[in-house]
Amino acid sequence: MGVKSVSVTSSIYDDGSAVVRVRGEIVTNLKATEIVRVVDVLMEDQSPPKIVISLDDLNYVDSYSFNWILSIYREIQDRGGLLAICDLNNDILELFQMTNFLKAVPVYATEEEARNALKSGDESGRIAR
Repeated sequence: MGVKSVSVTSSIYDDGSAVVRVRGEIVTNLKATEIVRVVDVLMEDQSPPKIVISLDDLNYVDSYSFNWILSIYREIQDRGGLLAICDLNNDILELFQMTNFLKAVPVYATEEEARNALKSGDESGRIAR
């Protein structure tokens, strides 16, 4: 098993935030995709990093991917930055709920809500805490 048909794009905004959009089907290991390089570059280029990862149209996230997200969340926090996840489909949202992942990493319903939270520091729009 491995990665199937995944695209990763990113946008950097005037407010200093960046959005990384992941689309496609992940069978195992998000870390095996282009997202690692994109996020690493953004973490190096931004001080402090403010990154939103949009999982719009992503069909599946496995335990390796959860581990990678937690790892970069901690690394971004250590650099004084912020990370948010958004645009989960119902299956991934259910996985996040069952594993209490929603309490570990800020997750928002939409990219706009996630960007606004990073900009304002207001996490009241998180799906769960």
